[in-house]
Order: sequence, then C-alpha cells, then structure tokens
Amino acid sequence: MNAAIVIDNPTGRAVELWSGAGAAGRCTPKYAVQLVRRGIDNTPAFTAECGSGPLRIAPGQTRMPVTALTTYTHCTQDTTPAGSPRCEADGAPPGLPQGRYTARVVGNVLNQAPGVPVEVVAAT
Repeated sequence: MNAAIVIDNPTGRAVELWSGAGAAGRCTPKYAVQLVRRGIDNTPAFTAECGSGPLRIAPGQTRMPVTALTTYTHCTQDTTPAGSPRCEADGAPPGLPQGRYTARVVGNVLNQAPGVPVEVVAAT
C-alpha cells in the first residue's frame, strides 16, 4: 500500500535527525509504516547497515513516500502453524486479512506519531 509520512516542522529551520546505532554513534534513521490489528503480528524488520547522512526535515511540511506491507512479515511451511500464518505455495507470506487496521510509523527515531485508521480490502 502506497502512503506518505507527513511531518510539519514549524521551527523555521531544517532539523537533522540521526539514530545512535552505528559504531560512530550516528546513523541515518530507519522508519516504516506498520499495519496494526489485534492478533496480527506484522512487525517490520530493518537491515543492520548504517547510513552516513541525517534524515533532513525542511522547514514547513515534508512528505516522505513509503510503502506499507499488506502481507505478513513472516510465515511457516509447517502444516500446523503455531502463531505464524501458513506460507503461500511459492513460499511467500500470505496477505493480511481484510478489515480495519491502524497504520503507525515505527523506527528508531520517527515513532511518536499517532496511528491513522486504514481499511485493507481485496485487490481488484
């Protein structure tokens, strides 16, 4: 699902955001949009590499395009899954069940925004 994270920066100056995960103590922050619903574990994973630049938020409004996964982030090949959905025939995780979710920003810096209600429907 295509989406955008919109950040309003009223300070009148650019803000540079860093995460503190790298050996040098400063990495480019990572973020994603997670679809949350009771009983659904769809926690995104982040790679371990450390970017060398900040996430720059200009004065005013900044729009950052993102893609939210509408599939599970994991699955199992077992015939009796315990806590994980069964993988599709090609080994890919199945799509999320249709219904209402909350879209929220997760990551190591951008994780304070309130969630936004969304509806997951079948593709047409």
